Amino acid sequence: MRSLLIFSIIAFTLSFSSQSQCNTNVTICTPGVAGPFNFGVGSANPSSCLDYMNGSAASAYGYIVLYITQSGPLNLLIDGDLTIGCLDVAIFDVTGQADPCASLGLGTEIGCNYASACDGCNEFGSNFPCLSEVPAPMVSTGDVLMILVEDWDGTMTNFTLELSNAPGSAETGPPPATINLSGPHCTTDAPIQITAATMGGTWTGPGISASGLFDPAIAGVGNHVIDYSVGTAPCDATDQTIIIVENCDCSIDAIDATPTLCSVVDNTFSVSGTIQFTLPPVAGNLIVEDCNGNQATYPAPFVSP
Repeated sequence: MRSLLIFSIIAFTLSFSSQSQCNTNVTICTPGVAGPFNFGVGSANPSSCLDYMNGSAASAYGYIVLYITQSGPLNLLIDGDLTIGCLDVAIFDVTGQADPCASLGLGTEIGCNYASACDGCNEFGSNFPCLSEVPAPMVSTGDVLMILVEDWDGTMTNFTLELSNAPGSAETGPPPATINLSGPHCTTDAPIQITAATMGGTWTGPGISASGLFDPAIAGVGNHVIDYSVGTAPCDATDQTIIIVENCDCSIDAIDATPTLCSVVDNTFSVSGTIQFTLPPVAGNLIVEDCNGNQATYPAPFVSP
């Protein structure tokens, strides 16, 4: 009966893409069994083989992120808290996506197992004693995966995950959190998305939203410390950077220069004068150069004149 339901649901899943209930801050990191992970309310079905028997409003769906640290087949066991019931599982490659949840769909799906036996487990590979097994997808170091688990019967409370330690199997670990450099920016610049090696985490700091949208105008002039965190302890990672915002509206209001009389000894002269300006930047150098290429450098802070 379960196999007949697949064909009636596939057309329904193609028209949905939103994953508003998706949880991107749950992951597994250490060897052995991870969890238990609870089921929660799902959102629209993005998969080719899950049929969302309970409807997306039911607490029957779990979303788990994996950060791949060693390439190989993803030999994975998903085990429910009951030895009866059907667990269906889909795997998505969301590498490099700013919003992993919004990226779930047929285009990113790399594996799906509509359980052939309702014995409370689901397996990719053949390293565990679970009857519902399909071949393990091949993954690479640096991949970010989303595991979507469906409690088809709606009877289970939680589930665990376990990666096989068979030689050559894929491994997971903390995600790389390195922030990509940005700036300096002007206070008049439009908001800009700050990025990191692994997206989907939480940003904090002056002028930045939780999703990483940095607004120089809100942050204001100065050197701003920005923090980023991705994953959940003990499989989490953090990084910190400084984003410089400058006042780019500095204007020169007046320049007065007065040369001395030319020396009859060495045929040279000196120049003195004043420069008046408004809204000077908080960092950098003011360089004054004459027509002969001679320079004088004045470091910030600047005082007018």
